[in-house]
Amino acid sequence: MFIVIVIGLVSAGIISTSVLVGFQQRSVSKGFKTFFIVSSIFGSTIVSVIAFLFINMVYKWGQKDISIVAEILCGIGFGCLFGFLMYKALHKIILFLQRKYKLITNKKELDI
Repeated sequence: MFIVIVIGLVSAGIISTSVLVGFQQRSVSKGFKTFFIVSSIFGSTIVSVIAFLFINMVYKWGQKDISIVAEILCGIGFGCLFGFLMYKALHKIILFLQRKYKLITNKKELDI
């Protein structure tokens, strides 16, 4: 129950932060970019902590405290990279769909 509450609060924080950044910067695009980057940082940090703890149990790399710090840093780094790439990919898809929609609407106007 505690984990569900924490995940809910973090999700609400990510969404509200993204909305505030969008309002402050007066840009919906920057709000979405913030949402993708922050949510991917959170998700990749959780995944990397679980993965590194498992790998550390199997291979006994070192102390658990040092391993957790390394896991968090890897999660933040990969999360920033993955979030930025997700944002760029979605941005390219939206631009492609806008161009397609304009071509379709222009073709319909010419047919009428």
